[in-house]
Formats: sequence, structure tokens, C-alpha cells
Amino acid sequence: MKLRTVGVSVTLVVVVCAIYGFLIWSGLQADRLREQELNITSLQDNVAELSKVQRIVQEGLSQDVQDLEFDVDSVSTHNRELILELSDKVDTIYEVLSARLSSQVEKEFEEVMAIHEEIEDLSGLVNELRKELEAVPVISPGPTPIEEFTGERVVSTFPVPPPPPPPFIAPIEVDTPCPKSPDNADIAQRILTRAMERTSRTGTYAFTATFGVASDGTTYDIIVVGNGPKDLHRAVERYARALNWTLIDEVNGCELKLKLDVK
Repeated sequence: MKLRTVGVSVTLVVVVCAIYGFLIWSGLQADRLREQELNITSLQDNVAELSKVQRIVQEGLSQDVQDLEFDVDSVSTHNRELILELSDKVDTIYEVLSARLSSQVEKEFEEVMAIHEEIEDLSGLVNELRKELEAVPVISPGPTPIEEFTGERVVSTFPVPPPPPPPFIAPIEVDTPCPKSPDNADIAQRILTRAMERTSRTGTYAFTATFGVASDGTTYDIIVVGNGPKDLHRAVERYARALNWTLIDEVNGCELKLKLDVK
């Protein structure tokens, strides 16, 4: 009986100890769970705070990007306006200078043509006077007797007339012919090709360039006349200036005719 009582007591003690241990273990687990919950809650708060900060940063970056785009658009618009304004000013200055240069070139060309006409008129007058002088006969005065005393008597002798002067023969002016083919025609032709490709006008235009050629083969005193636009007019002038010739003596009054067919 005592043994049974002891066994039951031992069993009750073991059960109580087990229950008490279970309660202790449950309390420990509950503390751990509460600690984990606190950690999770803290992490959630941190994630929410980070999300909020990230959203604020993104909004700020978006606003900065929009401001930069607006500034870039403003600067681009301002630059375009400046470029257009500068382009208009350059065009105006170019037109004014072109008009002045064209008028000056036309005046100089008219003066040159007037001088050429005067030279031709003077040359004609000189030729006419020379022909008239050649047609007038040369009249020599008659011999005059000269009395010489020879010691015995006075005799009259006639001086021998001097020989007539040789007829005046004007020197023959030999004009140096202008060269026909430039040495660098293929290279200089690129100037005209580029100008024809760039111009906005179409049609067929005729130009005449007059110039002189120095002894080293370079051109000078270039005058271009024609019915084409100003850009082609300048291209023809650059083309004539770029030409190189082979010759010995300097020659003036050379002429080059060009016909440009722009399509």
C-alpha cells in the first residue's frame, strides 16, 4: 500500500514537474514569439519609412528632371532664336556687301570698257595720221650754188643733197595669245560642281570672266558678268582665280565663257 502511494506520489510529482516545465518552456517560447513580433514590427516600420523616403526621393528626382527638361527646352528655344537672328543679320550684311561690291565691280568694269574704247579710238587716230603722213610726198629744197675761190677763178658748184631719211615704219605689235587650256581644270571644276549642287536656283546661266594671267600662271584682275544668281557668280570668280596656266610672258584681256546648267 505504501509502495503504491509512493508510486502515485512520484507520478504526481513527475506530472507536476512536466506541467511546470511545459509552462516554463511555453513562457520562454511566448517571450521569443513576442520578441520576434517586435522585431517584425520594427522591420515593417523601417520598410515603411524607407518606402516613404524612396517615394519622396523619386518625386524630388522627377521634379528635378522636369525642371532640367524645361531648362533645356528654354535654352534650345533661345539658341534657335539667336541662330535665326544671327542668320538674318548675316544675310542682311551679305546682301548689303554684295550689292556694294556688285555696284563697284560694275562701275569699274564700265570704266575699264570706256578706257578700252578710248584706246581703240586713239589707236585708230594714230593709224589714220600715220597713213596720211606716208601719203604726203617728201619735198627736198633745191640745191643752192656755192662760190668757191680756187686761186685762178671763181667756179660755182652745187652741194650734193643728203640722202632721204628712211621711211617711218611703225613697229609691229605682236599680241601674246591667251592660253587655251588650264593645267588644273579638273580640280578647279569641283568649285563649280559644289556651287551648282548647293544653289537653290535652277536653270541655265551664262557667265563671262575676263582676267589677266601673270608669268607664274596665276590669274588676276578677274571680272565676272552674267545673268546667274550671286552664289554662282561668286563660284565662277573663285573658279577663275583657282585656275593655273602655263605661259612665258604675262598676258591681259583673256576671256573665259561658261554655261552652267543647274537642274
